[in-house]
Amino acid sequence: MCAELNIHAMTSQPPLLQETLTQTSASMLPWEQRRELLRGRLRTHPLTGITQEEVDAHFQGMPARYWEQISEGELVWGLETIHDFFKSLTAPDSVGSLPVVHWKAVPEQGFTKVMVCTWDRHGLLAKVASAFSAVRINILQADVYTRADSLVLDVFRVREMEPSHVRDASRLSEMVFILDGALRQSPSNTVVLPVASTVSTGWFFSRRNCRPLAPRSEMKTFDA
Repeated sequence: MCAELNIHAMTSQPPLLQETLTQTSASMLPWEQRRELLRGRLRTHPLTGITQEEVDAHFQGMPARYWEQISEGELVWGLETIHDFFKSLTAPDSVGSLPVVHWKAVPEQGFTKVMVCTWDRHGLLAKVASAFSAVRINILQADVYTRADSLVLDVFRVREMEPSHVRDASRLSEMVFILDGALRQSPSNTVVLPVASTVSTGWFFSRRNCRPLAPRSEMKTFDA
């Protein structure tokens, strides 16, 4: 009997902290300054249910590329997703390697954002891409990050074969079910060296060395 999947359908943005970084000012700040501004905001506006230890681990472990582009809303969403992942590890039937997957529709921009959190391992990115392909959901963009503690936090922009956000949430649930099965059957749960990279439309990169592999022929892609 399969363990209960950790799926949260989010149709709107999670609660945001008061914005301190506008798009204009954020682009001009070095990543270290952006990170410290965000750290200060969380110290004065702590998140309900998330400990300071969890926040510190995130700020210490995420790579520079993450802080160059993260918004307050995405930061909060990521912290909540990671919290849910670690909470899932304490479940009596937890196998310790299954992902927590959250998503939210962005219909005005024609895509859905999907966040995947789990432990890093060889072949993880390929399994996620295959699960999306199996339910005929296209990946427009994927930002993949690995924390210093080998925790993966990947954010995918996906849409239907036609230019639209994913309208049927059951297809995302099916994607998670397929991914769950693929990770359960994985012959190796070896943790790989942490690194952050970005997957451009139509290409899949090795998390270790970020070299492009041949695009999957069955995965159609569209310009973002």
